[in-house]
Amino acid sequence: MGKFRFTIILLVLFAFTLNLNAQEDDYEAGQWHFGPHFGLVIGSSIGDIKQDFSLGYDIGAYAGYSFTDLIGVNLSALYGHEDFVSSKMDYLKIPALFLLQFNAKHLGLGFQYNHALTKQDGLEYLSYNNNYLSGIIEFGYIYMFSVDAGISGIRSLIRVGYAITPRSYTLGESVLWGVTTPKEKFDYNPYFIEFAVQYNIGQHFNDKKYTRTRK
Repeated sequence: MGKFRFTIILLVLFAFTLNLNAQEDDYEAGQWHFGPHFGLVIGSSIGDIKQDFSLGYDIGAYAGYSFTDLIGVNLSALYGHEDFVSSKMDYLKIPALFLLQFNAKHLGLGFQYNHALTKQDGLEYLSYNNNYLSGIIEFGYIYMFSVDAGISGIRSLIRVGYAITPRSYTLGESVLWGVTTPKEKFDYNPYFIEFAVQYNIGQHFNDKKYTRTRK
């Protein structure tokens, strides 16, 4: 847990040392932002069971709104795939974030509900629960591929999450070589780091009379 917290602190400090500015801010007050989301995810877990690191991806759509130049919200619906050494899991992920926006950059805080689409096989479970809620923090910035081409609205993200409600399963009593193993419950908390991009289709529909260049 200590290493995980240290990683979060490093990411936040690194985020605010960046000096990245977009020529045109489509996330200012009164603007809707929505479009596709694609991310690469590295994850593992801590608790009664320590899993190997997994590699996976998230793909889906997001939507949000900027109430002021400083404050906004962001909600997504994502399909997520996680590939462990011994298993594979699919999830429906619903992240919801409160955003603090600083010109082209933002800091997001919120939660992500992870609903398992894959049933875990291989053991005789009395019960198991693969659904869990994560607390998440993210840093994002708007990136201009080409100012001359006028391509804007690409937002890059670094998102870190930790399960605040655990995944769990219970194994029934078993007998092996004359030895009885009692019923036992296991809890473990997944965590992840995601590197993602979002493209703001909403920039093409917002009323540009409110849009201004920021330095």
